[in-house]
Amino acid sequence: MNESQLPPPGRAPRPPAAPLTVNAAVLALRDELRLWDAPATRELALEHFWTTHPRTPVLETTDPGRAFAEGQYTVTFLWQDAEAEEVLLAVNGLVDEQDLAASLMRRVPGSDVWQLSYRMRGDWRASYGFHRRLPGERWPWADRPAEMPAAGMLDPRNPRTGRLRSGAATSVVSLPDAPPQPWGARDAAGAPPEIIGPDGRRLWVHEPAGADSASAAGPPPAAILLDGEVWACVQGAATIVDDLVADRAMRPCLLVMVGAGGPGGAEGSVDSDGAAESAWIADRLLPWLRERYGVSARPADVAVAGQADGGYTALRTALEHPETIGAVLSQSATLWRRKLPAPELSLIHQLHAYIEVGLQQHALRGPNDRLASELTRFGCDTHFVEFNGGADYACWRGGLADGLRTLFGPPAPR
Repeated sequence: MNESQLPPPGRAPRPPAAPLTVNAAVLALRDELRLWDAPATRELALEHFWTTHPRTPVLETTDPGRAFAEGQYTVTFLWQDAEAEEVLLAVNGLVDEQDLAASLMRRVPGSDVWQLSYRMRGDWRASYGFHRRLPGERWPWADRPAEMPAAGMLDPRNPRTGRLRSGAATSVVSLPDAPPQPWGARDAAGAPPEIIGPDGRRLWVHEPAGADSASAAGPPPAAILLDGEVWACVQGAATIVDDLVADRAMRPCLLVMVGAGGPGGAEGSVDSDGAAESAWIADRLLPWLRERYGVSARPADVAVAGQADGGYTALRTALEHPETIGAVLSQSATLWRRKLPAPELSLIHQLHAYIEVGLQQHALRGPNDRLASELTRFGCDTHFVEFNGGADYACWRGGLADGLRTLFGPPAPR
């Protein structure tokens, strides 16, 4: 395998327009309001509408037996606001910063009802929020749409929430066929304490319950998570691993969450090719972990995991250091803008790779699919998953759990 065989960088394509549709109840409300001039009658119609839609988004399907088919669900987002001039619905993977007008909600004439409906497949999951503009105001990011805040106002009629990497809360839509996420659903007990690792790097290290008894069978495996401050302090990776171990869905492992900002930039960021971070993990972090925590020396017992630019760095680390790292968990790796180095062919077959990408990530699907195919062709044990979502922790949290249990498997029977 040489560099020409790996996915080349390129320009990210614009996403296709989101599949808009109309909710039947919204149409009925519009027609009913057209019939009546009396304010009291119109108020009763609106009160009835909101009473009959206490939970949002509202789902409609004409054929429950085919709910997995593309476009089978009408997903209607609702916002109640009598004062707003415009309401923007920002749904992860659907909102296009180059065409924000397409995500403006439609107001039902003569009402406080704002609505926007998408036709989506039944396994879709996404974070979302609302932005409102009052009369006389302008959007603060009108001239710089890319600076639109990722977190909008929460949906007051949807109790399902998640958190962005910043820690800001966001609403989450999860359709009936979305992959279950049973691990990490309970409240986290808190982040593990921060410690200082090699070269002054911030680390959060978690030893799950059961690790002591498992260590009797040999040195523990290690899962190294990039973007550690997010997974330790916001997304509750320690709770996810504890739940997996408690359910015997994976072997106990040392969970090592590495803070961003070290050699090569934050988990192989856009300003870096990730080479320095890859070398630091293999040459500095792993020996330190083995000396301090007795981590297994078997490459198959060491996994590196990352998302987006971190996914790229995780892949690069595993490809460049197969003699010490035998597993990689890559989520939504940004392969469209950078090449991966050519791996060592004599060792590539030992790699165990879990690669996932979102169906809403139009720039990433092709490159990640091609990489998974190339790794499989060269003998890697490769698991390639496409989830119906975008670059979204609401999806990545479940993918992290699925990847860890795939790479580290259940413990041996008692």
